[in-house]
Formats: sequence, C-alpha cells, structure tokens
Amino acid sequence: MKHLNFKKNNPFNTSPLKELWVYPEEMPLIHPKASYPIKDEEWISIFADDKGVSVLVYQEGLLVGHFGLIKEVERKFRVVFVYLIHSCRGKGISTKMMKMIEDYASKQYQATELSLNVQDFNERAFSLYKKCGYLEDHRYGTTIHMKKQI
Repeated sequence: MKHLNFKKNNPFNTSPLKELWVYPEEMPLIHPKASYPIKDEEWISIFADDKGVSVLVYQEGLLVGHFGLIKEVERKFRVVFVYLIHSCRGKGISTKMMKMIEDYASKQYQATELSLNVQDFNERAFSLYKKCGYLEDHRYGTTIHMKKQI
C-alpha cells in the first residue's frame, strides 16, 4: 500500500476541498448542512479559530482525502469531514487513514478520545468506524454518534 501524508490546511483554504468534493450527492455525507457548491464562508467559520484544524491527505503527492479535528473539551476531539476520493476506496486506505488520524490527534494534540458522527444510511462509513474500534454512543434522527479512546 502506498504511503499517506498529512498536511495542515493552514491558513485554511477551501480550494483543495473544492478539488476533492466534486459530487453533489456526497455532500450530505460529508456535512449534512453544507451547501453545494462549497461556499467559502460556511467552511471558513468552522476552521476560523484554534478549536479546529483542516488536514489534507496526500498519496504520492496527489490530494486524495481530507479530515478535520474539532476540539470539544480538553483532550477530546471530534473527527469531521472525513473524505477519500473514489479511486482510493475499497483498498484498505480508509482503515489506514483512520489509524493515522488517531496517531495524529494523539501526537499533535495529546488527544485521548475521538468522536465522530455518521449517517445511518452511510453503511460503508459506519462499518469502517466499527472496524476501527469506534463504539456507538447514541443516535439522534439519522445521525449515529460514535466514540473511541485512543
């Protein structure tokens, strides 16, 4: 499997996200309340302060994915906007990326717990998160909230 690299999207720039998120039907899976096409102000407000970080994922110099981390409370972070391009799916890269996200959060921010939300109709992502050790915490509507101690 080819090596993945992370690069902070700092200062925050929506251009790489626009490059990645080209399928309007996937936007509800990435961010259920976001507009498509991407509106800069919606995303800048999320990553505008030190509570959140946008991280770009590269494989052999090619932008292949994204994730964000939002600080909730001391040493607890929410993983948001996880995305991997279509050509990288189904090859174990998502599993590797999730492990790398955990390592990154632990090393960069001394995180001890990660949480995330997934839509109940996104069975592929839900299965990935379960496989990676995330446990269902609660549900509200179609959203499943999951957690993992790292």
